[in-house]
Amino acid sequence: GWSPGSADPTTNNHAFKKKEGRTPSSGTGPSAGASGSGPYVFAETSWPRVKGDLFTLVYDGSACSNTGMNISTVAFQYHMYGKAMGELRVTNAAGEAVWSQSGDKGNSWQAAEEVNVTSPSFAFEYTRGNGWKGDAAVAQVTVSCGKQVLPR
Repeated sequence: GWSPGSADPTTNNHAFKKKEGRTPSSGTGPSAGASGSGPYVFAETSWPRVKGDLFTLVYDGSACSNTGMNISTVAFQYHMYGKAMGELRVTNAAGEAVWSQSGDKGNSWQAAEEVNVTSPSFAFEYTRGNGWKGDAAVAQVTVSCGKQVLPR
């Protein structure tokens, strides 16, 4: 149920890349997965990327919608290391940010727990900062389903 969202090479919208091990650029990005190994997705901010470029990864909510429910919460690991970090967000189906972090968080994975999404789908979005030392990464995403929201 994952897709690159509005990734379009003719605009400033880009897809997150799947990776294991170290990112290509030094001084930014993780050197390994969240448990010391394993896969993650990251925003590669090196040239030709520029300040303000948007990276998107959308989850369609199929694990929940297939059981007649919405996504309730999401938990994940994130990595924001580099002197030019931008902003990482979780947005709901309406495009509203329900969680965000920006700036250098150090060269370690951080935990985001119980992010309230309450939506049929959600996306990770990352806006590139002012430089190539701004690779953000996400791993170990856990989605929790909740009651179906009925229209009034």
